[in-house]
Amino acid sequence: MAILKNGINGPVSGKWGNNVAYELNGQLVVRSVGKYNVPEPSEKLRKVWATTAYVADFLRPVVGFIKSGFDLEVRGTTSNAYNKAVSFAKKAVVWEADEVTIDYSKVVFAKGTMPTVQHTEVEWLEEGLKFSWNIGVRKGQTAKADRVMLMAYFPEAMEAAFTICGARRGEGSDILPLSDFSEFTVAETYLAFVAENRSSISNSIYTGRYNRPTTKP
Repeated sequence: MAILKNGINGPVSGKWGNNVAYELNGQLVVRSVGKYNVPEPSEKLRKVWATTAYVADFLRPVVGFIKSGFDLEVRGTTSNAYNKAVSFAKKAVVWEADEVTIDYSKVVFAKGTMPTVQHTEVEWLEEGLKFSWNIGVRKGQTAKADRVMLMAYFPEAMEAAFTICGARRGEGSDILPLSDFSEFTVAETYLAFVAENRSSISNSIYTGRYNRPTTKP
């Protein structure tokens, strides 16, 4: 049953027919409900399903990161951080023959207006991945108190290590511990900065693929 809040001129809430209305982030949303059966899906539709499933698995270990990474991007809209991350991730999906994979260099895990950092370096040390960056600031846009957000994504098992509140920009470097991920040998790495009060954030940037150094006998 649908309810007319505040009379006939007010917002609708509830279900009528195959439609449901509800408020999301202060806006009225109406969507259809019910089963949608496709007895013989086309190859194109199968790829759509496969891409959706792949992206869901890909983002599973980084939900905590993207929640912060897209928070400002979705404020005041009917979207949410996860859906925004899905949208960007799908743009990075690549089909090779009949296999779905992803171009890690094109994945976006954070979106904002803060300028991105320049001249980053990553080194795989015994204690983890050391990220270094240029500490130069832009007046009114970045600050030495900004916090770094770091991620190491391990494609071997679709797992990830990350921090959403790392060292301050002014420190010039930070180490992402990997003690819980010692079995992985390849890491796709990313970096972003967020204002200390979370009022501004940069786009995430891809900082490269790195192989764990071999241990000397």
